[in-house]
Amino acid sequence: MQARLDSLETARQMRIDSMVISQFRIDSVRKLNDSLSYVKQQAESMAWKEAKNRETDSINKEHVKMLSKEQAKSLTIQRQRETINKTAKLNDYQGQQVNYINQTFFGKAQTIKEDPAIPEDQKKLQLAKLNDERKSRLQTIIGKSKEKKFEKVRKAHPNTNDSEVQWINEVEGIVKN
Repeated sequence: MQARLDSLETARQMRIDSMVISQFRIDSVRKLNDSLSYVKQQAESMAWKEAKNRETDSINKEHVKMLSKEQAKSLTIQRQRETINKTAKLNDYQGQQVNYINQTFFGKAQTIKEDPAIPEDQKKLQLAKLNDERKSRLQTIIGKSKEKKFEKVRKAHPNTNDSEVQWINEVEGIVKN
């Protein structure tokens, strides 16, 4: 009987050991699956982040290119203005004043041009009057002879990119016609 009990106890212990080993295998498989899921999730997350970074880099590159083009255009306009001022024999202070006056009147001209309440023929008259006021202000700052010389040089210079001067050219073209 003791031998029978010992054999049953041994069989029971073997079943327990077998169940423990089985549970270890199940846990191992679950941990392996969890690890694989985690690695897959991390890989997808990294791929998404890399794609977002590439997209952001692309947007930033385009923005930098645009800013670079705008800066180059701005420098070209600035050089053209300096060339016009030097050709008109204006000193640095007078050149700064002329640029400031043109900038100020450009803002006023834009306001007039963009106002939908003003009829087109009225806009032309107001812009012509504004240009006369600008010339008068220039004469006050740099003198009549230098103002005439400056206007002559400005008209002769191919400064087609300078929006602050384009409205003046448009107005002078309208007044001539």
